[in-house]
Amino acid sequence: MRAVKVLLKGLMWGIGIIVAGIIAINIFAQVSTLQQKVSVDEVGQEFDNAPVVVVLGAGVTPNKEPSLVLKKRLDKASEIYQQYPEATFIMSGDHQGPYYNEVSVMKAYLSEQAGIPSRQIYLDHLGINTYSSMYRLQQVFGVSHVAVVTQSSHLSRALMMANGLGLEAVGVSASEDNSIQLSQFVREVGATVKAFAEVYTPLKPTVVYESNRIDMNQGGDQTDEFY
Repeated sequence: MRAVKVLLKGLMWGIGIIVAGIIAINIFAQVSTLQQKVSVDEVGQEFDNAPVVVVLGAGVTPNKEPSLVLKKRLDKASEIYQQYPEATFIMSGDHQGPYYNEVSVMKAYLSEQAGIPSRQIYLDHLGINTYSSMYRLQQVFGVSHVAVVTQSSHLSRALMMANGLGLEAVGVSASEDNSIQLSQFVREVGATVKAFAEVYTPLKPTVVYESNRIDMNQGGDQTDEFY
């Protein structure tokens, strides 16, 4: 009986330590990136030249329209363009094949709805998750300084990963989806722990998608096809 009590006590301590670690990591993500969150008006102050803006993918509908969450991100990118018409935009999302192509939908939306010239919009077809998007900004697009556009619930994690990978980044929050559920909140808490492990411990993702280096001086249309 005593052995059972000792075992239960140890188990409770272990659970407590794990929970404390999860909470600490999520607090770290929020606090460490707080000063990096800026408004559209402040974006230009963060760059010596025209801003480079990455919009993170968030799903498209079967009829090739941005999801509500993604539309809010793209609308925020449009606001940035109106303020900084010389900005460069990178659409980073999932292009699983001929029938699912987030980034082309994103580019079409910004070109048609916001009037952003096609040459100013680059596509990262292999931004399948936040880590890949941040990693490939450096390794494929040669970007070292970027403004990240996503919802505030995701922004701290994205900025924490950018910091861990050595990017100089600021973040601009898009409007939240009012239908966010508890399950999504729990998922983000877990995803933040995973992100911390990926950038601050040896537990790197086993697969990082590589491709040829993109010349950012050649215009975004060079990336329209899956390179």
